[in-house]
Amino acid sequence: MLNKNILGLITISGICLGLSGCSTTTTIYPQANNQYQAVTLSDDQGDAQEDAMKQATKTCAKENKQVVVNNTSTIYQGVGQEQTAAAGAASMAVGVATGVFVGNPLQKDNDYKTILNFTCQ
Repeated sequence: MLNKNILGLITISGICLGLSGCSTTTTIYPQANNQYQAVTLSDDQGDAQEDAMKQATKTCAKENKQVVVNNTSTIYQGVGQEQTAAAGAASMAVGVATGVFVGNPLQKDNDYKTILNFTCQ
């Protein structure tokens, strides 16, 4: 009986994570003097920062060069973080009770914006 409960909890957690899966988009803008700007939008701060660096690295690798980060910033531009967290918890509770998981209605694909300015050297 305990094993079924644990398996059910793991399954529910997996479904919740799957529904709240990350959506990240990065656009690279060439600048003057071998400089670039990566602008990343994501529903997760860490993913935004990670993808900006990943795409910067790919851009420089195409030129057989290394990334040199000039500066970076990440801002939260979504609904208040407390409201988003509360809505997510409520949505998960409804999903557990009904078996229907809809994800967090307040979490958006562009909640976090990372701007990474870099040079390829």
